Amino acid sequence: MKKFLLLFAFLLNFLNLNAQYSTLGNDFWVSFMQNYNVPTNCIIYITSPQGATGTVSMPGSGWSQDFTVGANASIGIQIPAAQNPNIENSNVVLNKGVHVVSNNPIAVYAANQRNASSDATLVLPVQALGDQYMIMSYTVLSNNPSEFIIIGIENNTSIQIIPKAAVIGGVGANVPFDITLNAGEVYMVQSYGDLTGSTVKATNLNSCNNFAVFAGNKCANVPTTCSYCDHLYEQMLPLKTWGKNYITSPLMTRSSDQFRILAMENSTSIQINGGTPINLNAGQYYETSLSQASFITSNNPISVAQYSQGTSCDNVTSDPFMIILSPVEQFIDNIVFQAFSTSVINQFYTNIITKTANTNLVTLDGSTLTGWSTVPSNNLFSYIRINIDQGTHILDSDSGFTAIVYGFGNVDSYGYLAGANVKALQIELSIVINNDTIPYSLFHDTICNNQLITFIADTSSHIYNIHWDFGDGNTANGVNISHSYQSSGTYNLTMYFTRPESCMEDSISTFLNINDISVQITPNNPQICTGNSIVLNGSGASTYSWSTGDSTASITVTPNATTTYTVTGTNGVGCSNTATVTITVSSSPTINVTATPSSICSGDTSVLTASGASSYSWSTGDSTASITVTPNATTTYTVTGTNAGCTGTATISVTVNPLPTVSIDPSQLSICIGSSTTLIANSDIPVTSFVWSNNFTGNNITIAPSTSTTYSVTGTTNEGCTGTAEVTITVHPLPTIHYTTTQSHCGQSDGNIITNVTGGIPPYVYQWSNGANSGNLNNISAGNYNLTVIDANGCSSSISITLTEAPMPQANFAPKPQITTIEDPIIYFENYSTGASFYEWDFGDGNISTEYSPTYSYTNPGEYHVILLVSDEYGCVDTVGANIIIKEEASTFYIPNAFTPNGNDLNELFNIKGTNINPNTFEMRIYDRWGKQLFYTIDINQGWDGTFNGQLVKSDSYVYVIKFADLEKGEFHNLIGKVLVIY
Repeated sequence: MKKFLLLFAFLLNFLNLNAQYSTLGNDFWVSFMQNYNVPTNCIIYITSPQGATGTVSMPGSGWSQDFTVGANASIGIQIPAAQNPNIENSNVVLNKGVHVVSNNPIAVYAANQRNASSDATLVLPVQALGDQYMIMSYTVLSNNPSEFIIIGIENNTSIQIIPKAAVIGGVGANVPFDITLNAGEVYMVQSYGDLTGSTVKATNLNSCNNFAVFAGNKCANVPTTCSYCDHLYEQMLPLKTWGKNYITSPLMTRSSDQFRILAMENSTSIQINGGTPINLNAGQYYETSLSQASFITSNNPISVAQYSQGTSCDNVTSDPFMIILSPVEQFIDNIVFQAFSTSVINQFYTNIITKTANTNLVTLDGSTLTGWSTVPSNNLFSYIRINIDQGTHILDSDSGFTAIVYGFGNVDSYGYLAGANVKALQIELSIVINNDTIPYSLFHDTICNNQLITFIADTSSHIYNIHWDFGDGNTANGVNISHSYQSSGTYNLTMYFTRPESCMEDSISTFLNINDISVQITPNNPQICTGNSIVLNGSGASTYSWSTGDSTASITVTPNATTTYTVTGTNGVGCSNTATVTITVSSSPTINVTATPSSICSGDTSVLTASGASSYSWSTGDSTASITVTPNATTTYTVTGTNAGCTGTATISVTVNPLPTVSIDPSQLSICIGSSTTLIANSDIPVTSFVWSNNFTGNNITIAPSTSTTYSVTGTTNEGCTGTAEVTITVHPLPTIHYTTTQSHCGQSDGNIITNVTGGIPPYVYQWSNGANSGNLNNISAGNYNLTVIDANGCSSSISITLTEAPMPQANFAPKPQITTIEDPIIYFENYSTGASFYEWDFGDGNISTEYSPTYSYTNPGEYHVILLVSDEYGCVDTVGANIIIKEEASTFYIPNAFTPNGNDLNELFNIKGTNINPNTFEMRIYDRWGKQLFYTIDINQGWDGTFNGQLVKSDSYVYVIKFADLEKGEFHNLIGKVLVIY
């Protein structure tokens, strides 16, 4: 028999296992044992792989709270302290069960939290519960008893309890007693002895039902020699789910961990890491400390609990907690769990165990993991320990794994199983097909309909009352039965049985995939013309065998005459069937077709003409021999010609070349007259040539229109297809600047510039070089002024305006004579001043005159400095002075008041002429009107040529200072006056 795993079958099996055999479910019952002290926080944590809504409630008190949890997310719901969910009274039935229900599968965790005394547990769904349990607890500490609680999930449930130690306020050790619970009722058993190994099972005194059991300690030291104590809290697994092989992994940060191994049956032989066998009877346990990953195996089912040791054992942040480990046989593929925090627990870890060959398949929150270590005593398995963040996490592996979650804080801790399969173990069902025997847990074959299948129950575990539900509406009783399925589909096979010592009927299930093969041949045309081919499509099978010798699902044949073809199809499990088809062959016409033209521009037409047949049918719907088409894109047209019922086809393509989409990008849409702008033509077709309306060619032109102008461009592709675009360039006139000026006077700021702007578009912006921004400049000094006027369009004109200064009045005169004697003291003052309207003479002896050219007579010999002050109507003033020498005796010299160094050899130098001058005492200096020295000499024969630093000075009045002593008396003369440079 051929075997293969169909994807849909795998998914259905996976969903079934999640629904029936794992810790995922829709219905949960939980309760909380007495913690070290009150108050405590009793919290239900819920995760979901696909998202769910539901309710957490305490039916006995009437409290409930709805919840919604997202896909791959988690939430926490704290039961209000007012509901008093902790069970503090033993040997009494209390209606304090906590019920969790949801619409989709969820995982549920319960935390009993108190400062310095916390623990948590994974909660089993109702479908994973059993009717037989053994208690795993721990050695008591002082007044902190070992304890367990039982929760009824159905009314009128009869339960027998056989405690391993004397019950507080109840029976002695190994004395059976019975209780009856209704759904949601809770019963707690406490003992100052160790209750480990106590049995709890359903009886059929009244009614036999499954129920839930949680066990641990109020507060225990682990081991008893290490402080500090902590609450132990864990749900017990039903006996039917116990395995024989366990892998342990050490807790992070710890030097070693405590372990207990509990036997279900007598004559149980246990080995740890292949060591000396440890022999136990039913209800006995073995305790040890392990510091490395270990392999624990047994000949009979066992339960293994891992305990975190007290803080003082290795003095790290920690405290005791208890986890019931899942055996290798109960590996799970996927779980969403939460690392939940408390007020002091802030370090979170997970330990993951899987097969060494499949470590690469394990992902945490979508990421593969590195850093795996093999188990020293069994290298088929590896483990990894990871520090994780508080919050929701997703573990996944197609090959299966087991994982624990735990957290440490200051003298506090918790630990719990992340998730597990909880299917019934030690029960086997074999499926036999064609003498091929396969265990049900490994069976994933797909079977043909009507194929006989044999189902054999393994009764070596002494199960009885075996009966079957085949999932197709048929049932049967017996250990060895046969059945065949008539229709294809997926069927849930369930074997029901009863275990020894159990009053509950149990079951195991698997899915069977039944295949019904129906083979068909679909020809694409059952009637063809001579020389043509036809495709025959086989369907309904995995492999095919044709009468032509071909083996593919589809074949192409070209029969010369009418022919019948046969195919035999076989599916993956060997189921087969046969189909036939007959192909009729007729003669076919040969069709020719032409297109005129065969290449067009978009929007143009082409004429298609067919020949070779008597009638035609075009793909356009037309039926004439010749048609006109206007395709929007390159199109292949098909024409079918018919002659006497046989057809032939031909195709022809008309190539449609797109019109270019032409656009113009101007660098500026609006310019000022005299400016230019660049027009750039664009086309969506790379090779396009352009012709502009001004007869320019190329993709860009630069233009400078004097008036607003519209430009257009035509783009032509290599195929001759054209497109056009146009743009209007707006031209704005420039503003025109007119102005008048008023001169300034004698360095004063009394000048004006008045402007008048015409043209352009007001308002105007004025930008003067002196920073002014008004149209006129008033009260300004002489100088150059630049003005830029910008109109509202941004067009501008600039002008440079020179404001001149009115000529200054020039004071100048010539005394005649300048040197005389007292015998002839009359001096004639000739006035050479220009531009003046007022004159004032100071003769140097205290007398003045306002005449234009006065005559004055000195009364005493001496040297007199005469000053002429002139002014005009604007108050501009100029002065000039000259020394008059009145000698007692005759002594003469002459100083000119002007000279013309213009290169005509006339009056080119300024110097002194006279008699009785001592040349050894002579010196002459020339200054400009600001006191800057321009010339100096001590040579009476060297005159000033009107230059300074080799350059002629400007026409102006300059001050001279001449000093000398006369030869006769040695008297010193200091002459100061003005000389005018004229060109």
